[in-house]
Amino acid sequence: MAKMDKHNVVEKDFFITALKEEARSALEQVGSSTDPEALIKSVLHEIEALAPRPEGQEDRSDDEIRRQVRACLLKAAYATRPYCMRCGTCCTKGSPTLLADDIVLFNRDLLKPSDVITVRKGEWVRAHARDELEPTEKELIKIREIPGSTSCIFFEPKGQNCSIYDARPLQCRQQECWDPQDCDEIRDQAVLNRAALLSETRPLWDIIL
Repeated sequence: MAKMDKHNVVEKDFFITALKEEARSALEQVGSSTDPEALIKSVLHEIEALAPRPEGQEDRSDDEIRRQVRACLLKAAYATRPYCMRCGTCCTKGSPTLLADDIVLFNRDLLKPSDVITVRKGEWVRAHARDELEPTEKELIKIREIPGSTSCIFFEPKGQNCSIYDARPLQCRQQECWDPQDCDEIRDQAVLNRAALLSETRPLWDIIL
């Protein structure tokens, strides 16, 4: 077997070190005490599949490959602690969209009209699972965000806490950040809209129409 030349040894050592740092960073982000090397071993096949392809066959940039590896490690890190730790990660990536069943929060005066905004059909919203902007196919009602940020207004940065955690919207309850997914099942649920929200104040709804 041919010996690995010095350049390849240095390159391999650098890659392993960088991979351990990414794993350590991912674990710290989700508050997991899992050993970084154990995390890497758990997804080694996935990481190997993301390795750069032979020259002429690779259409991804180095940055894109790094992002894919990082996402793989982060997903695995979340899976090591499958429960909500109230770390605030979800709260800072955009406010929740209200679903039809969330109208009870208004009926119980846990949410007020001043807490929400309307996103009309065709306006751009952030898709949480893909962390990308896309036009919405239907009208949405969302909790407001802290001005100048993507954090929900009920997120309290000082304590990494949700001020309405026990009465948080259904989408927040269903979101499992430790198991990132496309969330099609959540997205396909009936959303709350202005017609439903204002149905008990019909004269006001007639003016809006």
